[in-house]
Amino acid sequence: MIRIAICDDVSIICLAVKSDLESHNFGEKLKIDCFIDGMALLQQAMKEKYDILIMDIQLVESEQVGDVLNGMEISNRIKGIYPDITVIFMTGNAGYERQLLNFEPFRYINKPIVSERVIKAVMEAIQRIRKWNTEDKVFVFSKNKVHYKRKLSDIVYFESRRPYIDVVGKDDVATFRGRLDDIEHQIDKLKGRFVRTNKSYLVNTRYINSYTTKAVRLYDGSVINISRKYLQEVISKMQNL
Repeated sequence: MIRIAICDDVSIICLAVKSDLESHNFGEKLKIDCFIDGMALLQQAMKEKYDILIMDIQLVESEQVGDVLNGMEISNRIKGIYPDITVIFMTGNAGYERQLLNFEPFRYINKPIVSERVIKAVMEAIQRIRKWNTEDKVFVFSKNKVHYKRKLSDIVYFESRRPYIDVVGKDDVATFRGRLDDIEHQIDKLKGRFVRTNKSYLVNTRYINSYTTKAVRLYDGSVINISRKYLQEVISKMQNL
């Protein structure tokens, strides 16, 4: 089942997008929830994991908060809980393209909404999710003659502290002797979605919240520098997720 959340402060848009999706055969059972309030969506996302988020960028001010939280900020909070959620932004105003680079959108749809564009974006998002689900490979390493396994999807990054490597996961850190160049080669063979940011870090793109030409920021707030040598590789991989 694919769980989809749609958030737009104009309820008729939410319902229209939901109707368009429900009328199309995606080859998957869909569960679709509509929200007209960003904070209501955020509260529900704390209880239920969504696979796809279709989010309006401009939301009216919620009575529950003093400041306006736009769609980008709400989606950023949700991605902090579920880094692998796929976000599709909607807006009726131009000028957000550069700002959106900091929020890793999967697709960007202009209003007025055309059903074919929404269906195409969601189909591509589902294809992405299917690909991720079938590529959850395992990284194997050895320490004191004992072999250990970690799912690639659970590894946030590898850090080199020569001659040791830290495998930093969502819930733990493991250390063993190794070379980051060798690990990078092994990950490439497994077709894992990691990117080298500098000589000491190999980062899982699932956990990258935003990036500039200087650094990547992870969902836990960590910042990892990008060296000039690896800048184009980072840009290429982030643009082709």
